[in-house]
Amino acid sequence: MKRCGTNEIINRDAGLKAFITSLKNKSIFSKASINGSSLSIPVVFHVVGNSTVQNYVTNTRIQNQLQELNVDYSGVNSDITHVPSVFQSQKAGDMKISFYTHQIIRRTTTVTLYSAGFDAFGGMDPCQESMKYDSLGGSNSIDPENYFNVWICNFTSDGQPPSANNQLLGYAYYPYFKTFGGCYATGDGVVILYNSIGSLSSPGSSGYPYNLGRTLVHETGHYLGLHHIWDDCPDTQCCGVLDLPLQAGPNVGKPTHPHRLGICSSTGDMFMNYMDYVDDDTYCMFSGSQKNSIYTDAELYRQSFLITPTPGPTST
Repeated sequence: MKRCGTNEIINRDAGLKAFITSLKNKSIFSKASINGSSLSIPVVFHVVGNSTVQNYVTNTRIQNQLQELNVDYSGVNSDITHVPSVFQSQKAGDMKISFYTHQIIRRTTTVTLYSAGFDAFGGMDPCQESMKYDSLGGSNSIDPENYFNVWICNFTSDGQPPSANNQLLGYAYYPYFKTFGGCYATGDGVVILYNSIGSLSSPGSSGYPYNLGRTLVHETGHYLGLHHIWDDCPDTQCCGVLDLPLQAGPNVGKPTHPHRLGICSSTGDMFMNYMDYVDDDTYCMFSGSQKNSIYTDAELYRQSFLITPTPGPTST
């Protein structure tokens, strides 16, 4: 099982990859400060699939999942106490991001397995992400400029029976994907495996160790512009993003701190960051620099969610 397929989309679509490179060359990715803003994000949940999916993804479980998003992005998760002392100063605290349900759309079908549009030749066609389109047995997005669309379904990367190579927990579109146009605009949002929904207080009844709702927390980070904390470099290299410790590839399972101490940093890896690959019960934090990064990308690409403070009266 692969936790995330987000960066694989870029690697499989040469046109998209070149477009993103051009954005980077224009210095569009510079990071600014928050300036007192907040984000209010209306979510459209699309529950697509057969009776197995529909029966598992109850409205109660969706609300539990929404609660986990709000708790984790507010920094009030009960396991925030697990952040090691060396990383305490880097905690984001309250990110001032709130999520609420705008709509739950249920599309009951006979489809047992949807496709993320990956093919056997290393390519990817976003117009073949079958869960996202009525014409393919899925559910069309609702106004992706103004709503966060989340598709909950049973899927593999290529729509073929699950194997070690095609199983994904979820994937997302980075906020700048939509500027490439076409199906990257109409399909803007996140896809998650149906039995990954849940919360710390109400775990899903299957899907362990990924049943606490943190797949959507991770993928929402991508949707808001965050990258994996090792920057998807080869495992043989020490890489990182923002001001986070460098690390050599992702962490999986349930490591304990200090982990891989001295390999890439003197602090060890920040494996408990939501943008690594560990089990749901091992995540517990975002960093302050990730918070700033999200708001910079919101100013560029997610403006409809952005609430800016009203200037006070000027003195004369």
